[in-house]
Amino acid sequence: MNRTALATLTTTALTTTALAQPEFYLMGNRGEGSYSRVTGLSRDGKIAVGHHEGSLIGSFTWSPTGGRSDVLDQGYFTNISRDGEAITGFGESPITHNTDVIRVVGGIATHLGAPAGFTYARGTAIGAQGKAIAGIAGYANADPRNYPLRWTESGGMERLTGPDLGNYSQAYDISDDGKTVVGIAGSLGGGTAGGFVWREGIGESLLTDCFMAEGVSADGRTVVGYGGGGVNEGAIRWTDGVPKYLGELPGWRAVATDVSDDGSVVIGRLSSIGAQSSFVWTQDTGMLFLKDYLVLQGVSIPSDFIMLGSTISGDGRSFGGYCGNDVFASGFVAVVPAPGVLPLLCVGMLPALVRRRRQYSGQHAS
Repeated sequence: MNRTALATLTTTALTTTALAQPEFYLMGNRGEGSYSRVTGLSRDGKIAVGHHEGSLIGSFTWSPTGGRSDVLDQGYFTNISRDGEAITGFGESPITHNTDVIRVVGGIATHLGAPAGFTYARGTAIGAQGKAIAGIAGYANADPRNYPLRWTESGGMERLTGPDLGNYSQAYDISDDGKTVVGIAGSLGGGTAGGFVWREGIGESLLTDCFMAEGVSADGRTVVGYGGGGVNEGAIRWTDGVPKYLGELPGWRAVATDVSDDGSVVIGRLSSIGAQSSFVWTQDTGMLFLKDYLVLQGVSIPSDFIMLGSTISGDGRSFGGYCGNDVFASGFVAVVPAPGVLPLLCVGMLPALVRRRRQYSGQHAS
């Protein structure tokens, strides 16, 4: 299959047309030696943001109607608000020439700087209408110290503080209202304290059995990440602070990275010796390889593609990341008809799929 065909690849529904069609979009690349990566999706999956890596860099926005639109002068886009109205990331300040947090609203990028005393900052997540941003603050010149930050439209930039937020702590996600921030807490030389939740007016606390917290739902009640202990160490979902182990794919280490608004669909990364992949978890399906889940939903994906997904839309229907084979890599957006619901003809395939996934090796990650 040639690259032009891959870039326009879509699918038709397996089941009734009463459901939306499953779809698969490739972002394509700027040129030889570069590849794209989707890093954020709006709540309805109709807007994606990401950046190019490799020989040609820059950022982009995407929609199913307008396709990919490259933005080469505003830094690196890392995430988009769930309402699709604002983007965050990082870029070089035209004043200080330091790397700082950016916010893009209406196509106009604003440099927000860094917390006082820091020379480096980047945004990792953004709340509704762009009124709050979470991120990471640090120093230039390869200084390894990191601290979590929050910027709000009303209060400006601040370093988040707490009993566990030492000099190797990072904020990864933020709720819609900007009042809940999650991430990893730790100190250089002292190791990782664990995954934290910081709430406005309350402060920071560690989640039970949590090594790192990477995603939070729109309302701030559901957190996903990595934790547990013993045989139940892996991807975890915390609802109102209560942990739930999401299962395993034998031979793989699972870390949950993002969650739908209602907490019912979780995406995450998988790692094994010499291999990477990704998973989706729902209450009905349990943990499946992302590629298997999408195929069961009727999405058509080239058989030799490895899928590395990391982000999910708020409605649980769209997934983003990057994918490819030995000669081609590209960002993608995949859309399923309904979150967590499999077509009836596929329900009977689940037992065989579970048996098959136990046979996967690093050479056959999907």
